[in-house]
Amino acid sequence: MSSTSLTYLEGLARNYAIKAVMSDREGNYADAVAYYRRAIEVLEKIIQMYPDHSLNNIYRQWIGEYRRRISEIEVLLGRAKVPASGEGGQDSLDDVD
Repeated sequence: MSSTSLTYLEGLARNYAIKAVMSDREGNYADAVAYYRRAIEVLEKIIQMYPDHSLNNIYRQWIGEYRRRISEIEVLLGRAKVPASGEGGQDSLDDVD
């Protein structure tokens, strides 16, 4: 694989992570979860395609952090899974203390 492919994948993961955090901060939790999951998929792909890459340990840490945040959002919303964006309508947080 070329370094151009690696650069592209890293940029893609970065963009998904930025969108995830922005959506999370805005309270758009379904979108946030979807973007965290996409970032995880891309980071896992990088680790698979470039097993000797010097940043893989950092990418594994980020994957763990994104998975933890997904779990926190699911607990916050009181459900086992958050639907993908566009599914199930909007959620209300009025009942959350």
